[in-house]
Amino acid sequence: LARPQAPGRWIEEKQLGIDLMLALDVSGSMRAEDFQPENRLSAAKRVLKDFVRRNADNRIGLVAFAGRSVTLCPLTTDTPVVQQAIDRIRFGVAGQDGTAIGDGIGNSLYRLEDQSAKSRVIVLLSDGENNSGYLQPLQAAAMAKAKGVKIYTIAVGKPGGAAVPAVDRNGREMLDASGRKVYLRNRDGSPFLTAMDEVTLERIAQLTGGRYFRVTDTASLQAAYDEIAKLE
Repeated sequence: LARPQAPGRWIEEKQLGIDLMLALDVSGSMRAEDFQPENRLSAAKRVLKDFVRRNADNRIGLVAFAGRSVTLCPLTTDTPVVQQAIDRIRFGVAGQDGTAIGDGIGNSLYRLEDQSAKSRVIVLLSDGENNSGYLQPLQAAAMAKAKGVKIYTIAVGKPGGAAVPAVDRNGREMLDASGRKVYLRNRDGSPFLTAMDEVTLERIAQLTGGRYFRVTDTASLQAAYDEIAKLE
């Protein structure tokens, strides 16, 4: 009746981890289907969720970029929150199409301003060439180097590029009269194939003391993230 209550307790826990920002390309070319049976984005999301689960001792955040960059999850030790943010990633989440690699790095750097972590790292995955945004990729990499932030870069896609499904203004894949998928084409009618700037991605990693990875399927993508986890 007197509603007796036990006093509360405050538990302080210290973790010696790293601050890790995941920067993910969500441009339209990530619809390419060379990571069968999934497209590139679906494969990346599945591997990222596993990577987050196995690195729960670190603070992890998530940035997506296409024509511009958006923060989907700030740095946190709450692993389920980061995984939920990955689940919610869709094409169009960045607001406009394109590939703003420099802005993806710049946004990640902004989230890594706290210098108390023993190491600050960006893991950037992209399948394209920088063609949007305010920051040039190497300019952003130089900023990361000055701040002591290491960048690992992952180039996604098979050599020679891959065809990309066409979508309508609502983001639904287009079908022809026989019900088959329609793929993007160049003005001359030839199939449009994705292109990648491997030189810049490799230079970003070298400049900041990270490493560059080239992946062509889900297994090599998983191996790249596994290797990054070991290096850090």
